[in-house]
Amino acid sequence: MSKNASLVLWIIALVVSILYIGYIVLRYGVTSSISSSIHKLETSVKKSLYSWFIFGVALPMMLISNNTMGFLAGAFLMLDFAAVSGGNKLQGAIHMIGANVGMLLGVAMLGFVLHLWVLVGVIVVAVGLIHFLKAKHGTWWIEIAVLIGVLIGLMYKIINLTS
Repeated sequence: MSKNASLVLWIIALVVSILYIGYIVLRYGVTSSISSSIHKLETSVKKSLYSWFIFGVALPMMLISNNTMGFLAGAFLMLDFAAVSGGNKLQGAIHMIGANVGMLLGVAMLGFVLHLWVLVGVIVVAVGLIHFLKAKHGTWWIEIAVLIGVLIGLMYKIINLTS
């Protein structure tokens, strides 16, 4: 994929993230997790915004990363696109697997594929501090840390692409 196409996809992921997360924070405040924000949305159309947010982050991740680990990270996040939290037990389990494995693979990709171990270290320290300090809405902040870390890592990859 070209540098310009990757940059356009990265901008889409960034804008989608800012718009969805910004909307949730401004309208409802920080929730227990990004996925739990779906419970605050009143209509089915508004609830679909969560799925579009996941789609808008996962698909660019899959395409920009251009590697198996990044593809799988996005694919697991896509499970969350299809099985948003708040359904039955099976749907909840699929959501948790998709979200958690997707985030773990995204961070693993930063280290093992992109060799951005310092960035991985920053994410691990941030997650550790969130747990250690027992931050209110800790899952939300962990998800934000991972999202920002992966976006930074993907931008690093784009910058280092040769045209």
